Amino acid sequence: MKELRVDADTLSAELAWLNRLPTSLPETAVVQVTALLGAVLLRRTCFDQYRESVLPCTGIGQETVLVDGTKLAAALKTVSGRLTVTITDDAKLSIKDRDRTVTLSAATVEFPKWPRFEGTGREVVTSGEMARALTSVGKDDTLPQLMAVLFEDGTMVTTDRFRLSAVTYATSGFTGKVP
Repeated sequence: MKELRVDADTLSAELAWLNRLPTSLPETAVVQVTALLGAVLLRRTCFDQYRESVLPCTGIGQETVLVDGTKLAAALKTVSGRLTVTITDDAKLSIKDRDRTVTLSAATVEFPKWPRFEGTGREVVTSGEMARALTSVGKDDTLPQLMAVLFEDGTMVTTDRFRLSAVTYATSGFTGKVP
């Protein structure tokens, strides 16, 4: 049994970002939850995009479980504050706050093989390029879609509805949205 302590709001926000991926097959509806040394690793894919989120926490673990992304999101709505996330040896994920414990069984699908992403030996995006892109990131919590950087084939794009920044950092690159 591996236990980690993480903030409920942070975990919910990262899971919401992962759950925005399309769900067309049973393999794309699951979230891989991994307990690491001082971190919880969340992964999800729709085969066109691969999303990974690492949340700092307290505790030590080295266990992985696959759970339904929708059921995990629903379970997180019932708890609050500081959570104890436990991955048991019988392949269950337990989420506990001071008042209740929610347990999710492991999904019975095979998680797709996670590709290896290797760098080219240099910075993909320099700090100066990132600073230029971040000048127009939205700060309004009611419009979370504007509080992100869109990476699209070598260009970073941000907007706050009034300003737009498009910074080209390479001739090609990955596609994704980063909060």
